[in-house]
Amino acid sequence: DEALRIGGAVDLLVQQDVKEGGYVIPSCDEAIANCMKAWESFKKDYPSFISSVINMQPELKDGEVIGHPDFVHTNGITDLKCSSGIRPRYWTQVAQYFRMMFLNRTSKDFIAVLRLDKKLGTYEYKIIEDIDYILYENKVFDAYLLAYNHNRVNRELIRLQLEKEWMI
Repeated sequence: DEALRIGGAVDLLVQQDVKEGGYVIPSCDEAIANCMKAWESFKKDYPSFISSVINMQPELKDGEVIGHPDFVHTNGITDLKCSSGIRPRYWTQVAQYFRMMFLNRTSKDFIAVLRLDKKLGTYEYKIIEDIDYILYENKVFDAYLLAYNHNRVNRELIRLQLEKEWMI
């Protein structure tokens, strides 16, 4: 899908820039070029961001849940998105990354979303430092996971019931 292609390419270019201090944009790709224009603007407005990154895309595991946060800082997580807006589910995702990375920390911690607009070449950077909100988003994630597992179990029960009925 187009959104995944753009997001994946931008993720790689941004990682390359953070690690190596430069990147080359694929020619004739306006969406990627716009995202990278937004990234350059962000870097100018937040010059200490790159030096605050201690890890990128580490694999985090918690039972059946696996995630790869884009940027890990000593006291928070920033997730990178190439989209037209910051959606509520982004906060749920980055809060879960935070929980998986930092467990029960509570002081001076944050979650953040950096959105690069693929059409306008602008960025939006939002930070949440309210630990109660982060913990609330963790509860939302738990509810989503419960609903997902409930659906999976019910599908299997229905499949088994249909097989049983077919055999009769």
